[in-house]
Amino acid sequence: FGPANRKKWRFISAGGTLATILIVATSMGFSYFIENFGAYNKIYGSISTLIIILLFVYINSLQLIIGFELNAAIDTAKQEAKEFEDVTEEMEKRNTEF
Repeated sequence: FGPANRKKWRFISAGGTLATILIVATSMGFSYFIENFGAYNKIYGSISTLIIILLFVYINSLQLIIGFELNAAIDTAKQEAKEFEDVTEEMEKRNTEF
């Protein structure tokens, strides 16, 4: 299940790089929060641990979606630029025929 045309995939993409940087930054921030504000377990109990981990997973999933959207936007812009170039060439051919 997928498109019939083959696309060449690059190993490193802008969206993948952005998502990786954001996830590493979030992990470092999460680590800092756990080390410095670890008393949440005493105040709220074990349910706070679950909420914080779910929040961490949610933020990471949003960052993956942002990376995907960046890749999709770049791909769309490239396709539109190619279509514009094709239309421009076709119009130039028609103008030179007369």
